[in-house]
Amino acid sequence: MRKIAAAILCGALLPAATASAGCERETKDSTFQRAAAAVRMQGGENIPVRELFEAMGMEVDYADGCVTAQDGDGRISLYIGGRELNVNGKSIRLDEAPFIRRGRAFISPEAILRALGIYDKEKPTAAPTAKPTAAPTAKPTAAPTAKPTAAPTVNPTAEPKPTAVPTMKPTAAPTARPTAVPTARPTAKPTAAPTVRPTTTPAVSSEREMEQQVLALVNKTRAEYGLNPLTWAEDLAVVARAHSSDMIRRSFFDHTNPDGKSPFDRIKAAGITYRTAAENIAYGQRSPEEVMNAWMNSSGHRANILNAKVKEMGVGAVRNSGGTIYWTQLFVAR
Repeated sequence: MRKIAAAILCGALLPAATASAGCERETKDSTFQRAAAAVRMQGGENIPVRELFEAMGMEVDYADGCVTAQDGDGRISLYIGGRELNVNGKSIRLDEAPFIRRGRAFISPEAILRALGIYDKEKPTAAPTAKPTAAPTAKPTAAPTAKPTAAPTVNPTAEPKPTAVPTMKPTAAPTARPTAVPTARPTAKPTAAPTVRPTTTPAVSSEREMEQQVLALVNKTRAEYGLNPLTWAEDLAVVARAHSSDMIRRSFFDHTNPDGKSPFDRIKAAGITYRTAAENIAYGQRSPEEVMNAWMNSSGHRANILNAKVKEMGVGAVRNSGGTIYWTQLFVAR
């Protein structure tokens, strides 16, 4: 079976110290084949997500930005606004992200099938007819004429005449000598080296730079809602990085680790006391802008980012061996 995990989990906020469940799916090849048939039936335009999955014979549920469809063979899930499918822990890029229009979730069905590698670009538009529409005639419809229908003209209709008499002499005599004597030496020496050096290729942002960019985006968003900015807490960032690294090392994606430790347990174990705390996690987003967009399109994550009670924030961005980034975002009020 194949397994696809959603790219983000809903945030947790005190006083409840439990983590929310993520979207997951398992599916067989038969489900994908029904998906291909559904695309052929619906056409290649963007269509409502629910209609696509129901055309595949699946039951559909939508909650908190996550669309889940399931049947007897398996379970499919994706996030609105996200451009990642995660298959067996491996991130697959969607050509187009699902989006909301007039209160309904839409998707390009071809984008999903291309991501899964089963989209057939060349489909016959119609089945060929079994027999030719008409039998050929046994004989030609008419006998060829024995002679041409008209005789060619014997003489041309008119003789061509020159439009003007050509001039007998050139219009101007060539100069006897060149108009200027070339200089004996070049006027200037070439520069030994180019005056401007090419700019170096910009380096890919490091994880530490991306963490600070997330802080800037959070404070920009909070300002738009009239909220005070958050300050950076390095001790929180250390805890967040440790959780992102642990999710990569032990191959899980959850607020609660395999030892049963919640984000609140991990914060306390680091010697941090607090009055309010919250955590957001995500993976697969390639930039601070992408992960912020995913979090702000989820009510639980958005509530943590816009919580007026929290004062500090730390972020842990860690890449796995394949380059996928795991994100952990911690908030506290001490």
